[in-house]
Amino acid sequence: GNWGRSRVSWILSRAWLGDVEEALQEAERARNTFVRLNEPYWACVIDHNTALIYKQVGRYQEALELYKRMLAIYPTLQDQEEVLIQRAIALAKVSYSITLAWVGEFDQAYQLEQEAQATFSQLKETSMVINSEINLANLDYTLGYYGSALRRYYQARDGLIENNIDAALLRAEINLWMAKCLVKLNRTEE
Repeated sequence: GNWGRSRVSWILSRAWLGDVEEALQEAERARNTFVRLNEPYWACVIDHNTALIYKQVGRYQEALELYKRMLAIYPTLQDQEEVLIQRAIALAKVSYSITLAWVGEFDQAYQLEQEAQATFSQLKETSMVINSEINLANLDYTLGYYGSALRRYYQARDGLIENNIDAALLRAEINLWMAKCLVKLNRTEE
């Protein structure tokens, strides 16, 4: 089990260093270890990181399958704290949502992101609520709903300010997206 847990970050590091196939092989070995040890939570953690690798190399359908599997397994777990499971489900939904958007499944992506945001709000995970707000704004922008996107970007920026979250680069990115929305809405002077 300890060896398997050491693979959680190792597989991502290995993939980012360019050895994707070795990373995926180690991920499979680690997942199989957790399945054999009857530790499904840790198998899901490996799945999440494996899905990130698949996304990085453009294997979106394989990533989507892993997110579906995680979302089927997480609610059945009894060996972890409820808060940890809720957070893990919300994080999986965010990643799933982003991947769905990349393959053009915008309605389902939007719904999953909203569900994740509601969970983060319930868990009082302020930075993740703001992150979901940005993701929803990005979806709105992509779909051409510039007014809605602008409103969400304002909410995200206001959330950063109100909660004293030091994220100057993120605030600058949000301001840039707000400016793009204003241009699309023919409100260039603003």
